[in-house]
Amino acid sequence: MLRKAKISVPGLGVFGAAGVMPELLPQLGRPFVRGDASRGGRGSGLGLSIATRAAELHAGKLHLHNRDGGGFVAKLCLPIGAVSE
Repeated sequence: MLRKAKISVPGLGVFGAAGVMPELLPQLGRPFVRGDASRGGRGSGLGLSIATRAAELHAGKLHLHNRDGGGFVAKLCLPIGAVSE
């Protein structure tokens, strides 16, 4: 059984209490996609895409979703131990 390390970051403030619009969730890990247009154009839309790519390079995955009680969660899952290619 492959063990995994999991890191969750809840309540990312840039997305507010409502979280991200559901139709944007599948696109968030792509370069230049910004989840919150109300921030007045701040940000390049690269942060989550860089985190997604870094996770993939380490045989992991970045999961992005809205919480049931409101807000947004980014969860990074990485394998523990050697990974064969």
